[in-house]
Amino acid sequence: MKKFLSVITAAAVIVTAMFIAVPVQAAEQGAASAANYYYKITPLLEPFNQYFFVETDNPDPESFRFIDKSTVYSEDAGTVTWCDTAFADIKYENAETLRVNGGYIFSSFSTDGGTITLQEFKQGGYSWDSGSWKDTSVTLTLPKLVDEVDYLIYTYADKDSFFDNMYAVQSGFSSICLYSGSRIRGTLKRTDDYWLAAAVGHIDQSLYIYSPYEREDSKALFATYIYPFRHDSLGFPSVMASVSKRLDSSSTYKWSESYHYLIDVTYNGETKSFGGAGEIEGQGISEDKIKQYFTFGKNGTKITLDSVYGLLIDYSNIEMDDDIPREDALTWKQISDTVGSGAWVRVLGSGWKTNGKWDLINPVYTYLYTKNDGTFFSSDEFGAGDSLYWGGDLGYSKDVWVDGRYVSVWRRYVPGEKFEDHPTSNIFFTEITIPQVKYTTNYSYNWDAGRYESEDEVTEITEKKTMALFRYDSSSEVWTPDGFAFDDGCAYYYKIQELVEEGKLDKKYLDMVTLTKDQVKALNVDKNTDIPPQSGYIFDGTAPCGTPFNNNTVKGDVDNSGKLDINDATTLQRHLAEYRNSDGSPIINEADKSSFAIADMNADGVIDIRDVTAIQRKIADFEDIK
Repeated sequence: MKKFLSVITAAAVIVTAMFIAVPVQAAEQGAASAANYYYKITPLLEPFNQYFFVETDNPDPESFRFIDKSTVYSEDAGTVTWCDTAFADIKYENAETLRVNGGYIFSSFSTDGGTITLQEFKQGGYSWDSGSWKDTSVTLTLPKLVDEVDYLIYTYADKDSFFDNMYAVQSGFSSICLYSGSRIRGTLKRTDDYWLAAAVGHIDQSLYIYSPYEREDSKALFATYIYPFRHDSLGFPSVMASVSKRLDSSSTYKWSESYHYLIDVTYNGETKSFGGAGEIEGQGISEDKIKQYFTFGKNGTKITLDSVYGLLIDYSNIEMDDDIPREDALTWKQISDTVGSGAWVRVLGSGWKTNGKWDLINPVYTYLYTKNDGTFFSSDEFGAGDSLYWGGDLGYSKDVWVDGRYVSVWRRYVPGEKFEDHPTSNIFFTEITIPQVKYTTNYSYNWDAGRYESEDEVTEITEKKTMALFRYDSSSEVWTPDGFAFDDGCAYYYKIQELVEEGKLDKKYLDMVTLTKDQVKALNVDKNTDIPPQSGYIFDGTAPCGTPFNNNTVKGDVDNSGKLDINDATTLQRHLAEYRNSDGSPIINEADKSSFAIADMNADGVIDIRDVTAIQRKIADFEDIK
């Protein structure tokens, strides 16, 4: 398990004009030694090695620390240092030094108890020497302490085999682990112009909505910090990884390629998956909702795992008013209504801000569509109006070919991908004819066999032009349509296959819902791989949500760079060389008329070498003008 060692920032270097090293003033050199003060240290949640109350008359908590030179939790030494976080549920005597009840809160995460030595900070003798920590003759004694991983092992790993112990620890860990703790939510502030959507997160998640609001002046709760088992879907499997290595160092693990919240642990040639996340999520509350203020020292608050767990559950259940203005809020229904039966959308590609700004340098495109009636949307809200989409009628592309382009498992168009790079990916058709086969099943009792028997009867067959997602089946090596391509009460692919085999349905209907590898190759599913989507809707925060975009601003700009140059002629030439119809005529994005128009330079209805020449001539004309 990664140890989070407290880092002590050395005193600022004294700099003079001309950068000449000068002796530190005598007043600074003559500061009182930390060893001259009284110290008593107490773990706040024994046996955990995380937070401590240090009772002392030393007025400067940054002037001293403690060092554990023999801890098992650090290759060098463990430190116990001043916790400079101001907690809303602690009433301090001094707001600057965070002095409380005759002492200070310290933290470690790296000591295992036993003898610790008091160290004091010594200022260097010259301006270029920032100083260092020095041992004193003062030592204190802590009880035996453990980190959270060892606690889980000592508490739950009482089985005879490695994997039995892994399962036992995971079960116990799940029973006490929270997803997150609560906090004081702070003041709401609008920091961006628009709401936006993003195709980020984890490989097994879908889409996010981010609001233009953030919290200022949010404050931490000590109740949250003191509880050691708070882990999300990345933290939980990380702890399980550490558990596996401590149970047996010969075991190995790697993160799952399919699920972000799992690790695959291998031991003696056998592999099993472990992971998950805490069950209860904290929230932002107002200060008037604080249920308990912590005190320390002789009559301090008694802190136990159960008491803090119960307190955090109470905080998570508080009903807080929604203070987020939602007049212009982006909703999943709005996105669904906008894309209708299908459209390219421009979304955010990163969920992180740099210097308070979203990363909007490179446009990210994804393909969205409404599967049914647009009334069912499952999502969870987090943060200041932000939400994660889990599922429902808004369909999104993932590892799929659509409109001649590849959309990756991260839900974004990736230029330059070829069919041979993803030969088993799904295929989305914006329009295709799907048979709608209705049938009834009649039951009768076979007296000779002594059982009920059933027989299917086809009652109605229609054909409907619709969108459809064809999924690859590795067992049969064919692509077949997803269920939403069929009306309610109609036979899906496998039932159609069964009816054909029973001789109750013409095989042509099975052929309509089956694609072989040769048929897919003939479709040229990667025919527009180098040409970015030419039209769609903006949801990336650069314009009001749902604003249409049209990349066809420059005639001949086939690579969508916003300008006409030799790269456009090269892109079109390469495209002509690779993609042709069965009669030899070139193919270019037949499903997108605006894309065809941008490349058909001479407007003759055909994309050929004459269009390449026209682009080159136009570039030359521009050069002549210059």
